[in-house]
Amino acid sequence: MAPSEKELLKKAGPILCDAVNDEKAGKIDRAMVRYKQGIELIAQAMRMMPIGSADREKIMTNFAIYVRKVAELEYLNKTAAEVDQYRISANSIGHSYQKIFTRCCDKKLRMVHVQDAYIVAHHQLLNFVRFCELIVPLSENLLVITLKTGNDAQKNENEFKELARWVNQIMNE
Repeated sequence: MAPSEKELLKKAGPILCDAVNDEKAGKIDRAMVRYKQGIELIAQAMRMMPIGSADREKIMTNFAIYVRKVAELEYLNKTAAEVDQYRISANSIGHSYQKIFTRCCDKKLRMVHVQDAYIVAHHQLLNFVRFCELIVPLSENLLVITLKTGNDAQKNENEFKELARWVNQIMNE
């Protein structure tokens, strides 16, 4: 018999507490492992909850905090970074999201963090939606997509809320 959402959340609590203590003690590698274990348990529990439920929304807030924490620790703990840069000339063709990002999407991909200070206009938001539409079906173990953008994006707050609901829905299908 599969564990219930409450059992999964109850199991995640002590693991995440241990992760916080490990992080405070400077045991970063161990903390990251525990954070990831706790995140996985929370993700399993959230998949069992109805989309839009108050409990799920509350848990999603904490889930996002832990995911950001892991991303920060991984970033700080990185010894080498792999960066690919694409220079696309004006009026050139054949540079689709699929050609650029497909190679990054596989079973190992769990989190996507996008930082773009210029997602302000409606068409830029639609481009981000197209990016999400591409990576979600190609990354079966993807847990979360985060977007960090500039302060000007507050003008489109309602569109961003709708985007968050949409991404949440397609990730749980």
